[in-house]
Amino acid sequence: KAHSAETKVGFRYGMALFISSEVMFFVAFFWAFFNGALAPTAAIGGVWPPANVVPIEAFGLPFLMTLILL
Repeated sequence: KAHSAETKVGFRYGMALFISSEVMFFVAFFWAFFNGALAPTAAIGGVWPPANVVPIEAFGLPFLMTLILL
């Protein structure tokens, strides 16, 4: 028994706060992406992807790297 009951509760709260902060980070990240993609503003020319941006082919190297990660 390396930790007291009070310390264990603190660890649980800390892990819960960490996980919730990660969830909020990813929600904000995807929110920003979908907001930009589905409702492009005049600042980027009103189109998605913005002009002068060349999109990467999804089934090339990104697909291979995703398979390696999985």
